[in-house]
Amino acid sequence: MSLWMLLCIGLVAGCVDVVPMLRAKVHKYACASAFVFHLYMPVLLWQIHVPVVWWGKGGLVYGICTLPLAILAMRDDKKAPFIMLPSSILIGTVVGLAFWILN
Repeated sequence: MSLWMLLCIGLVAGCVDVVPMLRAKVHKYACASAFVFHLYMPVLLWQIHVPVVWWGKGGLVYGICTLPLAILAMRDDKKAPFIMLPSSILIGTVVGLAFWILN
């Protein structure tokens, strides 16, 4: 899969995550951080080889990579990890599905 295709998948994933954040008036740095995270994660996900089923790889890798960010966000908002982790796992699973469809 080409780098451009991976970045396009990341662009879509970033927009899916950031649009609800903008509607909820989340801080612009948090929105930018989430967008950049989802922009580069498909590239990272493509390079990682984990011995799990194809549909679980995306959710697992996204969840593990989101965990430190969720812990950091918990300092300001105790509910943030309960929103961040499930949404990242869901988006990661969809990105993994996109890999399977496009490959």
